Amino acid sequence: MGLKVFDFCCSAGHVFEGWFASDDDWRSDVESGRFTCPVCGSADIDRRPAAPNFGRVSGTTRADVSADVAKRAKDEMKARQAKAMAALRRVAAEAEDVGDQFARTVRNIHEGRDDPRLVRGTCSREDAEELLEDGIPVMPLPDAALKPLN
Repeated sequence: MGLKVFDFCCSAGHVFEGWFASDDDWRSDVESGRFTCPVCGSADIDRRPAAPNFGRVSGTTRADVSADVAKRAKDEMKARQAKAMAALRRVAAEAEDVGDQFARTVRNIHEGRDDPRLVRGTCSREDAEELLEDGIPVMPLPDAALKPLN
């Protein structure tokens, strides 16, 4: 079975090609969300004429693809950070606040002298390092995880 090479353009103006068995194949891939722009991720894609004797039409392609790729990477990083912060906020809200008894409480939980539960609190850097050295998993929470959202 031979493949056909089609040229495509997304709504942001990025021109790229795709290889499909038929015209129906690329349409079904776009409709199902499996085929998106490799630069910006847009699913709003149109097929362009792909003949080698066509001259380049001014204004249909974008020269600043690297800027778009960088923006997409930055947007994806922001989304990951927001997801991580949401998870930290959820954990902080569910954890019991043991205040300055944190180091002692997590050590007691780890050694089985106290009921297992999710706790948060404060401790010194030395106490945190000592807990980690003893194999007790602890991590600092950013202040923003404990503050209410606007």
